[in-house]
Amino acid sequence: MSNKKLVRSKNNRVFAGVLGGIADYFGWRANVLRWGFVLVLLIGIFASYSSILLILVYALAAVMMPNEGGQA
Repeated sequence: MSNKKLVRSKNNRVFAGVLGGIADYFGWRANVLRWGFVLVLLIGIFASYSSILLILVYALAAVMMPNEGGQA
């Protein structure tokens, strides 16, 4: 069993490091995940409130996920 933790990335961040941390945790490429996030966000603009919900989920994850390497 590995001791991987879901944390906000310190080195692989654009805004808060949430997507970089998720990419590191699952072994994905962070830029692909970011482009997918932006694509879903842009598609969600045409839906009623889905883009606002996506931004709120990102903000909640930024608050709840700990920083990589402990609290800063």
